[in-house]
Formats: sequence, structure tokens, C-alpha cells
Amino acid sequence: MDGFGRNRNAPRPVRVAWSDEEERVLVECLLTQPRVHPYGLRAGWIDPVLTMFNARVPGKNPTPTAIHSKYRRMRLEDGVVRMLLQDGFGLNEESHLIVGEDWLWDAWMQVYCLILRMT
Repeated sequence: MDGFGRNRNAPRPVRVAWSDEEERVLVECLLTQPRVHPYGLRAGWIDPVLTMFNARVPGKNPTPTAIHSKYRRMRLEDGVVRMLLQDGFGLNEESHLIVGEDWLWDAWMQVYCLILRMT
């Protein structure tokens, strides 16, 4: 059975390319929404964020799925950065890159690869 669980005639979702400026505007729109807990937004957050985003970035018109997907991706990346900073790495404010000594990177990668093998 080829491609089970997927309708071959259904349209494929369009991948949205985000510029740095569009990401900044999206973050500003997301920050206007009340939080339920540190990482959660209240139910129904997508419609006001989509409306604000489309008003500030005319012509982009991402779908609610694209906004939600970008939000999930940014949360994932934020979690990785927070983990690295807690593990002794630093942040170069000028280049906005995670920095650390070579031995720290090597040790972190060994632990990370070990964790990947266990899952």
C-alpha cells in the first residue's frame, strides 16, 4: 500500500519563507497575547495574531497553519538556546551566536549524541 494515511489528491501545504523582519513582527504580535503559563498562549490566539500580522506586513498573508508552525519552531529553538545557556555557554550580543570553549562543545555533543541513541 503506497502512501497510506495520506490523500494523494489533497493539496500539499505551501512552505512559507520568513524574512528576519517578518519574524520580528510576528514575535511582536505574539507578545501582545496573554499567556496561560510561561510557554502557553490562551485559546484562540491565532486569529488576533494573524490579523495584527497581516495589518503590519501587507501582502504576506500566511495561513493560520503557517503562523502556528512558525510559533512551534520558534518555541523549539528558544528551548535549545535556553538549554545551552544553562549548560555554561554564552551569547555573543553583537553576532547573536552561542559561544563556548571547544572542550565545552565537545562534551555537550557527546552527551547530546548519547541522549539521541537512548531515544
